[in-house]
Amino acid sequence: MKPLFTSARRNAALTLLATLLTAPAALAADASCPLWAESNTAAYQLGDVVSYNGSTYTALQSHTPFVGTNWNPALVASLWQAGGACSVAPTCDKPGSVALVVDSAFATPLAAELVRLAADIQAEQNVCVHQLAITPNSSAPLVKARLKALAPKLRGAILIGDIPAVQEGDASVDGASYPALLSDAYYEVLSDAFWNDPDGNGIFNRSADVDGNGQRGLRYDLSSLARTRDIWTGRLQPPAALGIAERISLLRSYLDRNHAYRTGSKHYGSGMVYFNSVGHNTLSSDYEIDQATNLADAQAFYADTGLFAAPASTGLNVIWNNDMAMQAANWFSAINQPKEYAYINIHGAANGQEFSPTVYMGSDAYRNNPANALLVDMASCNNGMFSAADYLAGYALFYGQALAVRANTDLVFQVGRPGAGLDHRLLAAGYTLGDARRITNPIDITTLFGDPTLRLRQPTTAATLLTLSSSEMQFPDLSTSSLPAAPSQTVTLTNTSSQVMRVYRAEGQYTAWNGQGTLNRSIMQDNGYSQGIDPFFLLDLRNADALYATLQPGQSVPIKVYFVANFANAKPGQYSWQQQFYTDSPAMPLITVKAVQRVL
Repeated sequence: MKPLFTSARRNAALTLLATLLTAPAALAADASCPLWAESNTAAYQLGDVVSYNGSTYTALQSHTPFVGTNWNPALVASLWQAGGACSVAPTCDKPGSVALVVDSAFATPLAAELVRLAADIQAEQNVCVHQLAITPNSSAPLVKARLKALAPKLRGAILIGDIPAVQEGDASVDGASYPALLSDAYYEVLSDAFWNDPDGNGIFNRSADVDGNGQRGLRYDLSSLARTRDIWTGRLQPPAALGIAERISLLRSYLDRNHAYRTGSKHYGSGMVYFNSVGHNTLSSDYEIDQATNLADAQAFYADTGLFAAPASTGLNVIWNNDMAMQAANWFSAINQPKEYAYINIHGAANGQEFSPTVYMGSDAYRNNPANALLVDMASCNNGMFSAADYLAGYALFYGQALAVRANTDLVFQVGRPGAGLDHRLLAAGYTLGDARRITNPIDITTLFGDPTLRLRQPTTAATLLTLSSSEMQFPDLSTSSLPAAPSQTVTLTNTSSQVMRVYRAEGQYTAWNGQGTLNRSIMQDNGYSQGIDPFFLLDLRNADALYATLQPGQSVPIKVYFVANFANAKPGQYSWQQQFYTDSPAMPLITVKAVQRVL
């Protein structure tokens, strides 16, 4: 990447941010903070900051400080944490902001590197950069409260060090219990409508009984318009199994190469490494494919990313060997090359990868065979489980020259033939890693390790080439007495360019109800559960499939959407939905159609 800011601007940013980023957690009183006071009526909310006896304190939980209880901040550690600021400093009038959420154990030894990172981001992205110092007794709700205080300008947060995380997933279906998931989506979906823990066990529920009938009628964790990410996050967390000195050293090295890449002194060779281990690992249960099929899949993946101009014959390295141990060795040899992108689909655990029933590599394999690709995608189980002291994605990110690793904190089921997605198209158009993550709204267990403000390509500034007759379909109100019904609306997509274009339908989203979640309502089954999702929006695939064909200059195609209510028990409220399409034009990689239906 070329430098996007001058040394003068960088020096100004360094001066502006030096006080904020090098100071320890604030204890001196902030003149803008209200004085702490007892009250029988007024309550303090989680994240509120007050001044008391010349120092500032941040509320750790919502509470009412009743008169006479003397629950003052200096005395009651369960209610207050020392430090905090009532006004964000320094003053910044940029259109957006980014938060550096920094573990206090790393803030002081990395102060200079954090100042430099903040300056790089501020100048390159035209945003304000704020540091939030996190002390060891901070909780995830407290961190979220401080992030929400930066809204609506907040674009994202970089979590540096051991930043607390939450688990979601209290679920039992037909007697089978499902494990809780470690997820940073808690920080990205700022609305609290999706984060509920009614039994107080510390795990946020995936579903709720909204009708009081003992049935799970609402899903919180399904991708929907209401639950799209408000911000992005990325984690910079060296494995905790290492000593603190080594962890600080690894973070310093990462921030050094991050800066070198941004300023144009570090480069990665254009190209991609592709390895579908699940398709070739001697396990017949994984539906083994042959080498020709694997090569065709890899070539299609390479082309569909839109990232590479070079033909696959020179830019694509496909891993395949009938000797399983040699195949694993080939993978480590390939990712040791400074390519831009590496993809692996493989069975895994928090601290290892299963290349075959006889070849298993632990986290130390990435320590001894460092990953030097800029971006590494690990489509495997648990490699991103950062609560594990020796989690594999951490070794892949910090021991080589990688700048980002995308991995999962829990089980995934991607057996078969992988392909490129909308996130790759967005990266090819110059979107940052974070914005590509936020827009595509990945499943909650997918975690971005690394700096989300980085780009693989410079932003595209060409003119718009596609137009929609309307970006939102407003369906006329329906009454519950008129159901079941299937009203429809249509918008038109037109190619307004002078060249042939292709438009692809991305994976659809679920229909959201009242901005809370997705209703799981249809016919009651013999086991007492309702099955299916109803009502819902449905894209007419007879029209949508036409979008896989080329659109000639001036050609239009209808996009027809139905609101389907198969049963008469539709719940009153507002239903919302969106469908994304991506194109082969870097000038307009993403098109979004929304729909809204109110049921009275």
